[in-house]
Amino acid sequence: MLGMTIITVLTFFIKAVFLVMGVNECSSHTEVLRLFQPNMGMASVVIVLAACSAAVSLYYLHSRKQTDFYESLPIKRATLFRLVVQNSLFIFLIPLVIEEAIEFVIAQQQISGGGWEIVSSSLWYLLIFAATWLTMALAMIMTGNIIVGILGFGVFASYFPIVIYNIFPIYAGSFFATYSGNTADNVYNNITNYLSPVWVGLRGMADINSGRETQIKYMMILLLWIVGLYVLCRTLYNRRPAESAGRAMAFTKANTVIKVLLVIPSALYSGIIFYSLGNASSIFWLIFGVVFGVFVIHALIECIYEFDVRAIFCHKKQLIVIMLGSLFIMASFSADLFGYDRYIPKTSSVESIEIKPSEVNSYGYWGKGEEREGLKGEEKQLALSVIKESVEVKNSAATSSSGYYEKNSKFYSLHLYLKKK
Repeated sequence: MLGMTIITVLTFFIKAVFLVMGVNECSSHTEVLRLFQPNMGMASVVIVLAACSAAVSLYYLHSRKQTDFYESLPIKRATLFRLVVQNSLFIFLIPLVIEEAIEFVIAQQQISGGGWEIVSSSLWYLLIFAATWLTMALAMIMTGNIIVGILGFGVFASYFPIVIYNIFPIYAGSFFATYSGNTADNVYNNITNYLSPVWVGLRGMADINSGRETQIKYMMILLLWIVGLYVLCRTLYNRRPAESAGRAMAFTKANTVIKVLLVIPSALYSGIIFYSLGNASSIFWLIFGVVFGVFVIHALIECIYEFDVRAIFCHKKQLIVIMLGSLFIMASFSADLFGYDRYIPKTSSVESIEIKPSEVNSYGYWGKGEEREGLKGEEKQLALSVIKESVEVKNSAATSSSGYYEKNSKFYSLHLYLKKK
């Protein structure tokens, strides 16, 4: 831990030096104040520090000799874990407090303010450090090998906000003609964005200028993650088999669940990659890509689990079940098994309908906004009847995927705004 202590102190020393240099170059009160705000760059450094700190602090779990030594100590596992967590937090917290105190003195001399920016900066970095540290700790506890532990951290940090987050928009955009990426997946996006503590911290940094209420919201979510992760890590730490050091996974009962969660999304990505590279008018490359992805990723995970190349032929029944599940999810998009394009909401639940030409980019639109209220009353009824007739034409004649335009020749789209319940 001496090495991590030195690295942490040097990090905050360099941060203070750059702050002083930046203050001297600022020409306005606003520019100086911005320097004291938390930022994405420092948050990324804190994430790296936290991940390294957790890996170093819990590395003994992956060494049989060190595990035997710690197990022989006259101290409970729960107490030992708590001491390890406290030690890592203090190594980060003490340099952080000293550096932020220096910032406060500089702020009072330069602008006689900046108190909230400095306090929020300290809280942000501390919360991000704790959340990342516990995420890495969870990966270290659940694995018995440092390389597998690092891979596990990457999965925990990015699985929902990156891997799962992108699957629905990619497949829906490829196969659903009525899919509107900027509206239909808002709930889906909001859920997946909060299912990773590391990602919540980064999202908070991205929205740092959105106001105090937004910052406090992200801080509270991070705090909940920290409490939940600490309880989970402590529970798993107490139940972790001592003989799991050196193995790929410490809890073998979780192997199947983890494999399913990794193979299915990977196979879906493989399918869409082959689909985009091959003949898009044929579903063959999509199916081939999914099947290929299941075989390759399943074999890779089995090799990691067993540290043996011959393990690629293990668990054939699980392979078949995973493949069928992947193909079903793929078909739910490519064949629209659940009727996404056929769904028409009830008239009573639609507040208004907006007609938007395809040439108009919603992010680059400079209208005054009156037309965004959409069609209401009799016009809304007429638009809904047109939509219903279009869907019926599509179902009977299969002329186009939405009825209002031919595929790849979209002239306009209709956006339905539902009433809030």
